[in-house]
Amino acid sequence: MRKTECALAILALSSIAVWAQQGTPANEAYHQTPDKDGVYFVGPQVSQPMLVHAVPAIYTDEMLKSKTWGMSVWSIVIRADGTPADRHLVQPLGTSFDAAAIDAINQSKFEPGTWNGKSASVRIAVAVPFRYGKYPSVPVV
Repeated sequence: MRKTECALAILALSSIAVWAQQGTPANEAYHQTPDKDGVYFVGPQVSQPMLVHAVPAIYTDEMLKSKTWGMSVWSIVIRADGTPADRHLVQPLGTSFDAAAIDAINQSKFEPGTWNGKSASVRIAVAVPFRYGKYPSVPVV
């Protein structure tokens, strides 16, 4: 009886192992598709755009007087030609800070992301940290 129970347990465990392996293999191609506007998200086949040249945000007198620390975060599409587009404020810091952040992002240079080795429009998050004027506030991808 004991041998029968062990044999059934081994059979059940091996059946579960075979069943679990029938899912999509990790090395099988995963197809990513763009959204309705032709924009991709970073994933297995889509590389993230790279920040090539960051332009610092310019502090106004009002911003320096406020002694504010924080971060302005934007969701931005980096087009296939490397230009930023379709900007959406995700985490506001304040009107002056957000305006300075988007100006810095717009002036910065990006290398576009790729899909299957070709340049593609990819949505990413870009943050601009503000540290009370003590450090340059440059976009971070």
